[in-house]
Amino acid sequence: MSSEKKPYKEWIKENENKWIFGGIITICFAILAPILIFFLSKSSFTFDSFANLGTVGDFLGGSTVGLLSLASILFLISTIVMQRKELGLQREELRMTREELAKANEQYRITNETMKLQQFETTFFNMISMHSNLINDLKALESSGRNVIVQFLKEVNKGFETEGFHSFLLDHFRKFDDIKEWYNYYSTYINYINNLNHYSGVKLQEMQGLSRISDLKNKLDEGRYLNSYNVPYIEQIYLLTFDEIKKYNKKDTAHEFSRLFRDELLNGANSYKKKSFVNVNEILNFPLSNYIKSVRTIIRFLDDTDFENTTKNKYLNIFFSQFTIHEITVIKYFIELGQEDELKRYFNRYSSLNTKEVLKDSLI
Repeated sequence: MSSEKKPYKEWIKENENKWIFGGIITICFAILAPILIFFLSKSSFTFDSFANLGTVGDFLGGSTVGLLSLASILFLISTIVMQRKELGLQREELRMTREELAKANEQYRITNETMKLQQFETTFFNMISMHSNLINDLKALESSGRNVIVQFLKEVNKGFETEGFHSFLLDHFRKFDDIKEWYNYYSTYINYINNLNHYSGVKLQEMQGLSRISDLKNKLDEGRYLNSYNVPYIEQIYLLTFDEIKKYNKKDTAHEFSRLFRDELLNGANSYKKKSFVNVNEILNFPLSNYIKSVRTIIRFLDDTDFENTTKNKYLNIFFSQFTIHEITVIKYFIELGQEDELKRYFNRYSSLNTKEVLKDSLI
């Protein structure tokens, strides 16, 4: 007996085989029944003998057909059991096929996502590499590379501390219709900071009388903002420089002028900062326009993906980890003082971009 054939005991345990075995026995009994009756009757093999067995034959015919019908029913039951078993095997095979198909689909999905991620990372890091090359190719203000960004920030801050500061003083000075009113107002501020610092060296009443201030005001009204030494007339009127007022302001003086300087010029969301930024950018012929465009393009490329925000923040961290403090500050300048509404939306959306790092002498 080969190893593929089942032993008789295992074969007979299967339900369909029991029904088949019963059907075979029934057929055998149906065949053997008339033969056994013939021999048990001790009849001879003559025509008359067979004629005498006619009644018995009718009985046997009725009973044998019944047995054969019973055998047919047993075989039918066996067939049904076998078909049910085959259907069960087919269902199991179908279930396994579906599981394999699901595994194959999952594997395909993982492979597809891996390929998409690889394609994204290849493009993303190539864009970062191109951005680094763009920085290295920057040339302006007699500088190159990242030094251009540093010099640009210095020029913007310098413009704010000069033109922005002078505009603030002019706007403040023109609020007063009467020279005496301004003189009395500002004298209290000078005296206040002299008392605050014990002695600051500033003596408004001794250095300038009303006639001197009136003369300077007339020149301002004529549109003459600088004297022959390139010193703004308005600065001659107020006597103090930007750095000096800023230094006194740090002492938290209670005078209204100190508050105006702090709230309107230093901390205020007004036009002084923006005007200084726009003027310097135009004078220098927009030296960082391609740089900002590159930053915007990389962030937009990442924002357009179907990644979750946590994944996007991870890649933004990689991108921004290469930025110097000057780069972060100049981007904030373009967002707060320029027209970078798209970048502003990205910075509001992603936590990785909401860095608090700014230069200590930054306008923002």
